[in-house]
Amino acid sequence: MKYPSPYGGSTLNGRFTLYDQPNTLSWFETDLELNDKVTWGNITESVVNNTGHIDRQYFPLFASIFSATGQQVSHMWYQIN
Repeated sequence: MKYPSPYGGSTLNGRFTLYDQPNTLSWFETDLELNDKVTWGNITESVVNNTGHIDRQYFPLFASIFSATGQQVSHMWYQIN
């Protein structure tokens, strides 16, 4: 098992400013095996890959607090690549 890696390694230890939020945390999980289905609207495709990674950010405030819509829905987002 490979543990998540913090953004910026030991220099930043995963902490940086994003969307005007100091101490946003970011880390990556790499070398993943992806084997599932992805659905977008009415389209579903199979995904099989062993080079994927997950990119995660954790925000001290809601992630979209400074957005134009002002919707406050989550402290964390992640992206699967």
